[in-house]
Amino acid sequence: MHMYEFITKSTARIDAYNGKQHIGSGTGFFCVLAQKDEMAVMGLVTNKHVIAGATSIKILLTVKKNGSTQHQTMEIPLNHLSTINHSSEEVDACAINISQVFNQ
Repeated sequence: MHMYEFITKSTARIDAYNGKQHIGSGTGFFCVLAQKDEMAVMGLVTNKHVIAGATSIKILLTVKKNGSTQHQTMEIPLNHLSTINHSSEEVDACAINISQVFNQ
């Protein structure tokens, strides 16, 4: 079983940063943006206003390791290649490609 199968449809807390300054927070859910065979492009869907003006986000994950529950924070840089905004200005939704985090 691949990582994307474990986290798809799970939620995460998102903290948005411009440089080192915290500028907002919200939530998002994980999804598969694209898949071919056993390869997947993972996404985090959230609201545009949560990441507006942000250069990076930090997501808080709860993971099980060695039988205990742990919290882990991951930082994800944002740019025009990693962020996909909904095409309508009236729809407050976007997706962030987070595959690079899980391929480390």
